[in-house]
Amino acid sequence: MAQELAKLVVIEHATAVRFTRVFTVGDWALWKLLTERDLVKQWFPQEYTFEPWGGGEIQFHSDEAEGLEEGVIVQHEAPHHLVFTWGENEISYFVEPLDDDNVRFYLQDTLAHPNEAARNAAGWELCLADLERLTKGQTPALFDMDEWKRHYAAYQQAGFASGADVPGLDE
Repeated sequence: MAQELAKLVVIEHATAVRFTRVFTVGDWALWKLLTERDLVKQWFPQEYTFEPWGGGEIQFHSDEAEGLEEGVIVQHEAPHHLVFTWGENEISYFVEPLDDDNVRFYLQDTLAHPNEAARNAAGWELCLADLERLTKGQTPALFDMDEWKRHYAAYQQAGFASGADVPGLDE
């Protein structure tokens, strides 16, 4: 069954893309996937390490020449809530236990520029699919630009703003 599209929301005059997923895994198991470097790199676009407290530093590691990008931990409450800056955007994870073996996961990307909505939503779809695979003990898929393009078109059709540069396409 296909996942529901993300929701486009406005929070304090900023546009955000919000996803909701239910995973068959406990809250601490999901938290490890969200926060441990060796696991993060299997589903998130960049590896990251961070200081686990509000105001701490988060470092995004890249294999590319540009090296290290830094952000700030806005909020950290293991195993339920992590908010950090990534570039100009703010990323929020919320983990809500439903019972011992199931959690509801919310991912919110508060955008610096509204025209990033379709691009970022399409990218998060691929990330969340890999995160779900990991919760099931499966191997994550490799990034598939054709799959991203299908998601991008679906979000454009749903009225999400577009036009932001797309790495790999607009270079």
